[in-house]
Amino acid sequence: MTKKSKKELAEQIMMEIVEQYDYSQSLDIPIEELIGIEDQAPTAGIRSLPEMASYVENFHSDKLFHFDTLKL
Repeated sequence: MTKKSKKELAEQIMMEIVEQYDYSQSLDIPIEELIGIEDQAPTAGIRSLPEMASYVENFHSDKLFHFDTLKL
């Protein structure tokens, strides 16, 4: 099988999977496992993903400063 035919077959399989996948189902897998970092220990001073998500949410919901507005 040539490289080109393998690539076409892989693309066809991926398209069928994407078309048939049920996106309404919920996943009970931690985000760390989904992105492949479950075995990695964070370096001291680096926030975990849930801590960073909370930080970003607080940053954007701050009422004192509007960081999302366009400055001209």
